[in-house]
Amino acid sequence: MQQKERKAMIRRSYKLTNSQGTMAGLVASLRNLGSEQGWSDKCVYQITLALDEIITNILQYGYQSAEGYEIDVAVEITGQQARLEVRDNARPFNPIGDVSEPELDKPLLERKRCVGGMGVHLVRSIMNSIAYRYENGRNILTMEKDLGSLCNAEKCHNPVRVPEPQGGE
Repeated sequence: MQQKERKAMIRRSYKLTNSQGTMAGLVASLRNLGSEQGWSDKCVYQITLALDEIITNILQYGYQSAEGYEIDVAVEITGQQARLEVRDNARPFNPIGDVSEPELDKPLLERKRCVGGMGVHLVRSIMNSIAYRYENGRNILTMEKDLGSLCNAEKCHNPVRVPEPQGGE
């Protein structure tokens, strides 16, 4: 079976309100994109997990009110490279500089901070690069992922199934 040819450039934009229920549509769209491009389930899972972690942090910690805010997500695929950009108007927060690495070498109760930082750590380990800037009153987080062998469904011998969104997610 031949690998599906990847189109030269694909761009998708999503506008999410700051309600966690809006993630389901984004996840479904990324699943469809992955299927069209021949990505493995593991690849789709990693991309959606990274976006879910970042967006959950924005929703939980960035806004003081749950009304009237928007989060913009742009996905750009060029050849074997995915570029994801998340823009929001929440309070300034730099997940690269403002979050220390979790103390993974210590038991949970012996850590200086028992809660926090694991989601950002996960995103850093899943994505090939991550960059942050604050511009014109907006947080802008750019993540890149190499779609090479990990995302080729035909070469993936151990695919991970992407779970369906539950209830309000």
